[in-house]
Amino acid sequence: MGEKQFIFREYEDSDLNGVLDLWEHSSGWGRPSENEFKKWLSTPFGEVIIYLALDNSERIIAQIFYTPTYIYLKGKEKLAAKVSAPIIQNDYRSSVYPESLSLMVELFLNGAKYAKKKGFEWLYVFPAYGWVKPLKSLHRIDLFPWELQIFSCLKILDKEVDLGNYYLNEVNEFSEDFNSVWKGFKSNYPNLSYVNRSIEWLKYKWGDELKIGIYDIKKNLAGYFIIKKSSGLILDFLMTDFSEAPTLLIKLKKFHLKWMIENSSYSGQDLKIIANDFLTPILEKVKTEKISYNFAFGISSTTSTEAIESIKGQSWFIFPND
Repeated sequence: MGEKQFIFREYEDSDLNGVLDLWEHSSGWGRPSENEFKKWLSTPFGEVIIYLALDNSERIIAQIFYTPTYIYLKGKEKLAAKVSAPIIQNDYRSSVYPESLSLMVELFLNGAKYAKKKGFEWLYVFPAYGWVKPLKSLHRIDLFPWELQIFSCLKILDKEVDLGNYYLNEVNEFSEDFNSVWKGFKSNYPNLSYVNRSIEWLKYKWGDELKIGIYDIKKNLAGYFIIKKSSGLILDFLMTDFSEAPTLLIKLKKFHLKWMIENSSYSGQDLKIIANDFLTPILEKVKTEKISYNFAFGISSTTSTEAIESIKGQSWFIFPND
């Protein structure tokens, strides 16, 4: 990279202010509070790995997260790390510094090697669409190939029918009943591949978003929706039995419209959902409209090319920010 020399290493406690400065000036998301940031780092499955790039004056110029969780490949539990929050200091972005992509790739590679040493068997990512091509080429550098898929985003239009055996209600917290839904889903859909949805993970991920319980006629929790308040995007939708899912999505459209009226600061948001492998035939029974946005999902093994080959063609039950 010319005369530029970079240091790549794991985050240390003394890096806190430097990393928060990077978020404030270069992320586009703003500066999180110290408490908020530290909360992100402590997950139910271990500490988040933050890998950093520093310039030759030891100023932090880039970061990337590796968040520990579990994925299930046709029911088999595997330790995984979600790759997210790539941030590069403005001075090193491509408009000023043409090799910024190389810097981020090098940071990604170093972080991935470190995650492998920590015992992670799989890495997965929801990259910005522009990162799909670079991910495809990483195996030529020093990683195993990535299995990449593109999923459409659909706007739900139906809101008239109100049938079925379930009703919806907003909930404020994740009760133990949510674990029963998770266990029922795993039991009933053993051939799907998906990310962990234990109650500990739900509490870590979705505390501040709109949580809606799905209840049967006996008032038992049968599933749930998580909706991003600011955009109307469905972040998660889980049931023990998806046979009435089309009707529930129509009920959700009506529920969401009513919720927006009662919470006017979030008004005007379309209800949207990812058309993942599992949901695609369900969504064909609901009136929807494709919007000009696609979700990219990538997964790679840290152990072997054969592991990647073994998951090709699997049916993914995946949601944004899983």
